[in-house]
Amino acid sequence: MIRQDILVQYSMVNLELFNIVEEVKKVSKAFVVLLVNAENAQSWDRVKKSCFTGSVR
Repeated sequence: MIRQDILVQYSMVNLELFNIVEEVKKVSKAFVVLLVNAENAQSWDRVKKSCFTGSVR
């Protein structure tokens, strides 16, 4: 009986971890990391202006 309880607890923890990972995947798609150096800084300024104009709600 104790072994069954442990397996049930293990399964519940695994399911919770899976759900957390799935939620993080959804959120992480909203973030983009760009490396900016002196050569492409002007291009980055143009990207910011085109992507981040308008009101944020």
